[in-house]
This record gives sequence, structure tokens and C-alpha cells, in this order.
Amino acid sequence: MVITLVCVVFLILVIVLAFTLYENYKLRRQIQTFDEARKWYRMAFRDDLTGLNNRTAYNQKIEELQKGKRRGSTGIILFDVDNFKMINDTKGHPEGDRVLRYVGSVLSEIFSSTLYSVYRIGGDEFAVIGERVMEEDVIEVLLTVRERFMKDGDIRLSKGYSMVGKDVTKAINDADKMLYVDKGAKK
Repeated sequence: MVITLVCVVFLILVIVLAFTLYENYKLRRQIQTFDEARKWYRMAFRDDLTGLNNRTAYNQKIEELQKGKRRGSTGIILFDVDNFKMINDTKGHPEGDRVLRYVGSVLSEIFSSTLYSVYRIGGDEFAVIGERVMEEDVIEVLLTVRERFMKDGDIRLSKGYSMVGKDVTKAINDADKMLYVDKGAKK
């Protein structure tokens, strides 16, 4: 009887151990799958050079704005690195990459509030979307950007902004026009 009881207890322990090992294996597979999904998500929505949100993330956010998924006033700010082609052509692409990383880190720092999201939308172009911000807030932060780049060295940005009304595309176009007016005024 004691031997039977020991065998039953041993069998129960083996079953519990097997079940625990199996559940542990399933959990490790889920974690691995989650890590892989996170890696693919990061690759799809992050710019590898700057670590910022990329054009795909920007387009997704613009699509949300166009569908009316926003709260309060929204501002769109566009930036372009002045004379970037000359930096690449005269100082080399590694220096161009350094400039892009620097610009990205400064914009991330200045627009660190949860009200703003920063994107590298192509080459030397960056965008910032501010939600629940007033035009005065956008102007104030643009002055901060200008002061920072004037203080830090010879990197200059052209910039344009617009507040989103009913038409998100019009706001983007208005910000883009303002950016090119700013760029033209420097020549």
C-alpha cells in the first residue's frame, strides 16, 4: 500500500513537472513571438538611422487625422536640413548621417512632450505632429528650435507649419509652402 501511494505521488509529481515544463515552453515561445513581432514593428515604423518614427508611421498618423481621429487642435510642422546635399557632397555621407542623427536627437529632445510625435519622412526631411496644441504653442517651440540650432553650430533648418482645419492635406501643403518660403528667404 505504501509503495502504491509512493508510486501515485511520484506519478502526480511527474505529471505536474511535465505540465509545468510544457507551460514554460509555451510561455517562452510566446515571449519569443512577441519579441519578433516587436522587432518587425520597429523595422516597419522606425527609421533605422535616427531612431525616429519613419514615413510609414507618419502616413499612418496622417490617415488617422484624415479620418477625424484627433482631439483638439492639431499642428503639422515640417523641417528640411539646409544645404544637406552640399554636406554629403563635400564632407561625405558619414557626416551627412551624423547630421541627420543630430537633427533627429535635437528634435526629439525639444518635442519630447507627449503632445508631439517626431518623424523622419525622407532624406533630410522631418515632420512633427502636435495634437491638442494651440498655434501659439507651435510658434513658441519653433522659436526654441531656431535658437537651439543657432547656438549649436552651423546646421540650419528650414521650417514651415500649419494648423489642421477640416482638410489635413491642405494643412500639409500649407506647411510645405511655408517651408519653401523660409528656405528661399535664406538664399
